[in-house]
Amino acid sequence: MIIAHQAGAAQGTIDTLAVAFVIIRCIYGAVYLADLATLRSLVWAAGFACVVGLFVAAT
Repeated sequence: MIIAHQAGAAQGTIDTLAVAFVIIRCIYGAVYLADLATLRSLVWAAGFACVVGLFVAAT
């Protein structure tokens, strides 16, 4: 998030990706407790995509 901000990425994009990441991580916790391995992997990948999106937005 800091890198994207320093690189001049659009603040709306940064905010959207950051909030999505937090929500996805909360969902991940619920899926983990429910012991749903495949869905847990997909949710983790979505969180990772948000992080990658922040770096892409920085370019």
